[in-house]
Formats: sequence, C-alpha cells, structure tokens
Amino acid sequence: MTLRLLRRVNSAAYGFRMATSSLRHALVLLGEREVRVCATIWSLAELGKDLPAELIVASMLRARLCEMLAKSASGDNGTRRRNSPGTLG
Repeated sequence: MTLRLLRRVNSAAYGFRMATSSLRHALVLLGEREVRVCATIWSLAELGKDLPAELIVASMLRARLCEMLAKSASGDNGTRRRNSPGTLG
C-alpha cells in the first residue's frame, strides 16, 4: 500500500513539483481524507477480484453518488443546510 500511495502522490494528477520518496511526506501532501479514500478503494478492489466487473463498477458509482449527496446536504462550509429544497430538516 505504501508503494501505491507514493506512486499516486508522484503522479501527474496531483502536479507536485518535487518527487516524494517519504511516506510521511506523502501523507502530509495528500491529507487524511484522501489517504482514507485511496485505502478504501484499494481494499475494495482486492475484495472484488472474484466478482464481475459490472458489480464493482455499480458499487463504486453508488458510493460516489452517496458521497456527493452527503457533501451537498452538508453545504459548502461543512455545516448542514436547514430547510433547503431537497433536504430533510
């Protein structure tokens, strides 16, 4: 998992100017939330090796939808919106 994390932080997707070779530095750059998301995805990928690809894709899409709905319901500043259309409360 350490190697995967270092590959991810050094990928062009993040655009860091210097290569990272330290796990500690990678954790600081990515942040706790991103590391947790990566670890969860990698763990689920290992669990789903024997399952049909369509099932894995559908599960990941549902998870992403739930994540987006939760973020939308919490509002931009991390607090829950009250009495907004489409939300409970």
